[in-house]
Amino acid sequence: KAWLVVVFIMMGRLNICTAKALSYLYGSELFPTEVRTRGISNSFMMSRVGSSIAPFIAEYLGPIYPWAPAVVFGSLALTAGLASMALNETLGTSLPDTIATLENQSNESETSILMKKSKIIISKPTNLDEKS
Repeated sequence: KAWLVVVFIMMGRLNICTAKALSYLYGSELFPTEVRTRGISNSFMMSRVGSSIAPFIAEYLGPIYPWAPAVVFGSLALTAGLASMALNETLGTSLPDTIATLENQSNESETSILMKKSKIIISKPTNLDEKS
């Protein structure tokens, strides 16, 4: 049974490396050129904070409740995965150069990855105050 633990550990490590590589790629598509380096650096700074807190959760929570670190880490990973599905789809769109371009792109197409996968089509709300 020790080999099974090693297999799961290696699969987890592979998924961590893949997620890290994809976060560089997808993160660079989300931020406009004006603030791209700041946005990516802030994202990775927050990921480093999470990496710094993780050993403390395992060390201090593990002896009290042996199942708790796995539940905490698993639920946070699941929450992050679900939250990322609400981000805008970047396939086939040009990278925004300015914040105004990004705002225009988000106003024109409000389709997220989650909406495309579930085939939900939401019509834009119309302003009732406008006179025709």
